[in-house]
Amino acid sequence: MTGTNASAMNAVAGSADSIGLTGNWVKVNGIKSGNDPVRASVFTNSYNANLAFPTNSLLTLPSSNTAAGTTANVWSPFSSARQFISPISFDSDATFYLSFLMYAPLDGASNWGSSVVGLLNGLPSSNTDTTKSALFFGWTYQGAPVIKLASANLPVWEGGSYGAVGAASTPTATGNKSWFVVVKINTAASGNDSVRIKLFSPSGTIPTSDSGITWDATYSTPITGNWTHLAVQSEYNGLIDEIRGALSYEAVAGFATAATLGAPSISGAVQKGGSSTITATVTAPGFVRFYMDGKRIPNCLKVATTGTSPNYSASCNWKPSLRGTRTFTASFTPSDSAFLAANSTQTSYLITKRSTNR
Repeated sequence: MTGTNASAMNAVAGSADSIGLTGNWVKVNGIKSGNDPVRASVFTNSYNANLAFPTNSLLTLPSSNTAAGTTANVWSPFSSARQFISPISFDSDATFYLSFLMYAPLDGASNWGSSVVGLLNGLPSSNTDTTKSALFFGWTYQGAPVIKLASANLPVWEGGSYGAVGAASTPTATGNKSWFVVVKINTAASGNDSVRIKLFSPSGTIPTSDSGITWDATYSTPITGNWTHLAVQSEYNGLIDEIRGALSYEAVAGFATAATLGAPSISGAVQKGGSSTITATVTAPGFVRFYMDGKRIPNCLKVATTGTSPNYSASCNWKPSLRGTRTFTASFTPSDSAFLAANSTQTSYLITKRSTNR
């Protein structure tokens, strides 16, 4: 997110390379203990040296960050949200994953901050509007990983009991580092939905599959409706950074994921000796090689992709040397280590005799 240090954050645009979000970050109306309103500001992140991913994750930190609510000695809640392009529906069967870095530094012997990420099913219209709900997960004054479904206008530590609380932990990981938090959400068309949370220390490793995770806390309850916003809430030095959401565990954990390579397509009439453009779409950056009947197509051996995540394509101009119905395939080599190589399915095109002389 962008902004000026210590300035108001309301209506601040998100980073240009964010995926799945739209509009600006806005303040979430709320109130603490009946009289202290929620704030939303941008502060230069003074904890970059404390942010870290687990050792076997491919995720890395950018050279500079800004974050909401990292000024010291402010015992007030900071809360901001940004709208999803497509809401998350809790009325159908699906699985979603989130990950983020969470850091709540100690002040003296016992004081710490609160740092949670959440989903909102709308924005409260005022500090006292209790018609919107929040589903929060992270670490707070409970002194342990928590999951909570409650009114969106209240700080996570107020307004009723927690849905699930894990074993007691510390607000910082080994070596005064950030925790790496993974959340798994299973939505259900009927019956209970479930939310799971796990905190990983950057001094250790994380499983390559979520089947290897022993979750810190699990919350099961019926949840309904469309959840429209991603929310971040913190207090007293609490810091959230590097939020990721995806349909696969590998994508949020920082392991290489399979790219999706579409079958090649050819525009216009395909004629022997005539110029044709062959194209393939892919979900990652890299290089595409095209084949006809299993043989490499000359001049189409290493075609660089163009576009932005997750919509890339590679196109190559080529002149068919044979007629008849031919099969076409493509292979993909990623330039980003976060993705795996891929092969396309095949498609067929009829190459006809050229209708005009050279």
